[in-house]
Amino acid sequence: MKCAVSFMVSCFLIVFFTSHIKELEAQKWKACVIKQIFPGSCRPDGYIRCKNDITKNGKQRPLECECKDVDGDRLCFCYKCLVLTTSDLTIS
Repeated sequence: MKCAVSFMVSCFLIVFFTSHIKELEAQKWKACVIKQIFPGSCRPDGYIRCKNDITKNGKQRPLECECKDVDGDRLCFCYKCLVLTTSDLTIS
């Protein structure tokens, strides 16, 4: 009986902590993404223009940006931090 209860408690804890860790990782990514609309079109250098415009608005310079043309404006998706996964930390 004790073994069955211990097993059930162990399973519950594993499921609980796994789902909690996934929520924390999602929150980290939300804090890292900047999404903003600027006037003009993307053109070939759109990602550079996005980085510069985000920085002009007083925010930290993003590491990477993507630019999409939307209704005569450009929509910038920029990432200001990187989140490492455990696979990134393995030593080969």
